[in-house]
Amino acid sequence: MFSAGQDEFRSAWFVESLMTQLATMLVIRTPGPIWRSRPSPLLFGTAIAVGAAGVTIPYTAVGGLFGFVPIPLEILAALLGITLIYVTALEIVKIFYFTTLSKEDHSWPQASRRRPRTRTSRRSK
Repeated sequence: MFSAGQDEFRSAWFVESLMTQLATMLVIRTPGPIWRSRPSPLLFGTAIAVGAAGVTIPYTAVGGLFGFVPIPLEILAALLGITLIYVTALEIVKIFYFTTLSKEDHSWPQASRRRPRTRTSRRSK
């Protein structure tokens, strides 16, 4: 389909596996739909930074140390499509699990208004 060589395949595999791992982290962090619960700015920013670094590595000298080569634009576009399909499938399975298969209550626990009990020491007479 793309007539990619071994080095291009290795580079694309690295980028795709990193993208799907980051996407998985963002999707499974909450039992609800991903679009209803935004990640913290720190988590989202870190994921974007790691993803950008991962896509950039094959184009740098550091990538050459690992045998990576620049990935053609059409392969990068295909990787983006694969990642989007993966995220969609993961979200569907997650929603199915939490609405059908899971019997536990996955809502956030409510803060208790009771004061915690303290142990009182009893002295022997």
